Amino acid sequence: MRITYIGFLLGHGGDALQMLDLAAGAQAAGAEVKLIVPALPSTANFAERCAERGVPCERSDLITADMNMSRQKLIPLLRLLRANRPDLIHFHTGDYCLPRLTIIAMALLRLPKAMVTIHSPEDDRTPDRRRMWFWARSARRHFSAVISPSRHGREFQMRLGLPPEVCKTIYNGVDIERFSVGDEQAARRQLDVAADAPLLVFSSRLDEQKRPHDALLLLDSLSAEHEDVVLVFVGSGLLAEQIRHESKALGLEHRVRLVGYQASVTDWLHAAAVWILPTSTENFSVALSGVTTVLFGSSTQFRLASSWR
Repeated sequence: MRITYIGFLLGHGGDALQMLDLAAGAQAAGAEVKLIVPALPSTANFAERCAERGVPCERSDLITADMNMSRQKLIPLLRLLRANRPDLIHFHTGDYCLPRLTIIAMALLRLPKAMVTIHSPEDDRTPDRRRMWFWARSARRHFSAVISPSRHGREFQMRLGLPPEVCKTIYNGVDIERFSVGDEQAARRQLDVAADAPLLVFSSRLDEQKRPHDALLLLDSLSAEHEDVVLVFVGSGLLAEQIRHESKALGLEHRVRLVGYQASVTDWLHAAAVWILPTSTENFSVALSGVTTVLFGSSTQFRLASSWR
């Protein structure tokens, strides 16, 4: 069976990794797979990760993605879909529905029913909007399955008008064995810090949704009592330079490290005295939050703020 996965994704988030895991699993089961993602700077590392796992990945100029609605152009979409006629197309998007022109291109080419994985339930939207109406009507005709990683996401799709038999839930899995091991010293060798310095690790992309500024404020609040704590930002993003300037303004530049994108995130998790993710919203997170932890092995306790969820 030939399966093409088309992702309207930026490439550095959990949605892209989920698509890669799915494709790798299908390939291991004997399918002939290919991934297609936008040719953006943010997808370069993702393509390298695909190559490491032996999964073909094409970075295409014919589609794009952004943090909003990933608007597409009809002619490039037609060219892309015409050139890729597998047994099954599986779309992935970080939005609550596919771009409208994707549906139109599928209809014009009379493509067979496809599958799509949706990653955002968008609670602040109402079903009477034109885009949602178009999605609900067209999804019935063009998709055999609309997959959400949560029951909440599936219920949202049904509220839009999609029939229950089309809406599926496939929960995110966690590779327990992978995250149970990590090389702490391999991570620390990248840092110019004391060998026993407690690390406060933030692992995510650096954008407003993930609130890296709050991580800096946390370090600032801890700096007087814990003078040896070092904050490490594991990830890349548009706010990297802003974080550097802000840490300098707070007088914390000597205690902040930005190490960029790291494939070996398990090493950093094992190196962390405390791991934080002060994200504003997470629709398909598999991370724990709202917990109380003993900070750096001392008697001082730090409770994550209720807004950090």
